[in-house]
Amino acid sequence: MSWGLLLVTCTGSLLSSARAAALLPGRTLVLRAGRAHVTRVHCTETAEDEPPQKFAMTWQEGLERLLSPNTPAADRDVLLRDLLSRGPEIADEVTRAIGTGDLQSLAPPDGEGKRVLDDLEAVRRQVVDDLLPQATSEAQTLLSDPATVANEVQRAAQDAADAAPQTMTAVNTLLQDPARAAALVQQELGNAVSRTPEGVEMPAFRVMGRHEGFELRAYESFSVVSAPCEEASDIPLTPAAALRTTVTAYNSLNAYFFGVNANGEALEVTSPVRTETITELGRTRSEMSMMLPRSLSARVAPAPSDGRLTLRQTAAETVAVAKFSGLATEGEVRRCLSRLVGAVRSGGVRLADDSVSRYTLLQYNGPITLPWLRTNEVCIPVELLVDSQGDGVEASGGADQSVSGDPPQSQVVSPAEGDSINPNNPDGDATNPNQDRLLLDDDDDSAPSDMD
Repeated sequence: MSWGLLLVTCTGSLLSSARAAALLPGRTLVLRAGRAHVTRVHCTETAEDEPPQKFAMTWQEGLERLLSPNTPAADRDVLLRDLLSRGPEIADEVTRAIGTGDLQSLAPPDGEGKRVLDDLEAVRRQVVDDLLPQATSEAQTLLSDPATVANEVQRAAQDAADAAPQTMTAVNTLLQDPARAAALVQQELGNAVSRTPEGVEMPAFRVMGRHEGFELRAYESFSVVSAPCEEASDIPLTPAAALRTTVTAYNSLNAYFFGVNANGEALEVTSPVRTETITELGRTRSEMSMMLPRSLSARVAPAPSDGRLTLRQTAAETVAVAKFSGLATEGEVRRCLSRLVGAVRSGGVRLADDSVSRYTLLQYNGPITLPWLRTNEVCIPVELLVDSQGDGVEASGGADQSVSGDPPQSQVVSPAEGDSINPNNPDGDATNPNQDRLLLDDDDDSAPSDMD
């Protein structure tokens, strides 16, 4: 074996083996090779008769690689030079896209740029279709009823006063361990620009199958701390009241993790935040919860200091899951739920309840994460899977059960590459979206793996 001599003719110029050797070994060399693309040569130790691998790369892909934090500095230099040399071409394509209003054409179909544009469009839709009409309606209602305005202000002030002691306790608990407090702040700042939060535990699950528009997951039983968001009622809450109860529940859960509990113990933060909505006899109620760290169970975890919080064990269940980006507005959740129910029925998967009286919203990111990077999912329970032998396997979507013993141990096994789409890889591609049967393999366990 010897270092392969790399002589590449590109737009009339010759690249010497010495220049190529500067990127050896295992580096990527990017060269101009005509309009709208370049040649990407991966330099490795090969036999002299083995040609190097080449991949077409558009200028958009080159820009994405230039901006990627994982691109080596030596490659950045070559990428930047190539992009600068293609300035007129890039300017021409950008001007043409702006003129036609088709900015999507500037992003590679499978690239991060296209994904960002799609996510920005989702946020625009959520703001224009959901938030602005809601805000306008709320403003008109409040302006027409001064008594309502006074009542809302009074309730908001009371909620803030009630939360103040919890906030101070949580802050004091964190300040007792400055190193941990600093690490949490750094972690939160890093996760603000990440689609999936790093450094947090998530519930373990197995991917049972994939269909167009949804994924089937079998979740293990796990312990949670929960808080009511909306009590069972025939009359839905106003948007302002719903927001207030949601914020109160979220703050109470966070306070519990930050030391507002019987032991004054700060716990490791987990993800996602789960909001379960249940409709029974025409009355709807909702509950927000977060998984307890795997080292704890509902039986041995610190008792909540807040009387509104409860500890319990969830039931293992199989659910159909659909993902959406951006803000979890009520309208967006409803749209995603409607698409999910339709896809599940079209895919021949049996729902646990035809009326879909229960669904769960999963929100993976912290409050300061950029809106277009937020990852959300909607889940509904399903009833029946089919194993590889064609035999029916019941997958109950029953309600959560109370704690009756120690919970099962979570087996955290990193899934094989391409084996699953999970919260730590929510954008993995479905390998067989049109499959007719869902395969159950008892040896195919998966759970959230470490972030890349």
